[in-house]
Amino acid sequence: QSVSGRWRALTRTHLKPFLHSDAQRQCMAEKGLAEHISDVLMASGVDREPSALLNDVERRCSQAIHDIVRLALDFQRITGEVIVSRDLLAILIPPGASFDPEHMVDEGADGGESGHDASEKLPVLCTTRLGLQMAESQSKTTKAGGREVCSTVVLKPRVVLETILDELKSSIVYR
Repeated sequence: QSVSGRWRALTRTHLKPFLHSDAQRQCMAEKGLAEHISDVLMASGVDREPSALLNDVERRCSQAIHDIVRLALDFQRITGEVIVSRDLLAILIPPGASFDPEHMVDEGADGGESGHDASEKLPVLCTTRLGLQMAESQSKTTKAGGREVCSTVVLKPRVVLETILDELKSSIVYR
């Protein structure tokens, strides 16, 4: 783990100057995020010309987008170049996966605690907040001769269950 982590850190550190400067990476990521936001707005039914909507998103949200991208790039740099003894991985729960309260938090439940029986295998609708998992090599070796990797969930991902759709349907009042 430490050797591969060190190679990863060295590779990322020394290849960066050949690819793009930090300012270029920041600018490209901000442009890409603004495009994704305008795509989501268009898919949500905003009736505007795509280029005008993109310009409006860039104008109105430029500082927030800049801050989000800066934090994401800092996080990427820290996890890829600074931390070499372990790997940090983002956890995203795919739609349709069974809810597991040991590894996830039900965002739709009050206080984040799921009001459902743990034996119920309720399907996940989507992930609302990414989780974080830490993987670290242990000194023990496996039967195959490799090192044992210990994974720990540092931050549980927050999810919404499909049952929220039924709750939303029942709360809609028809006129």
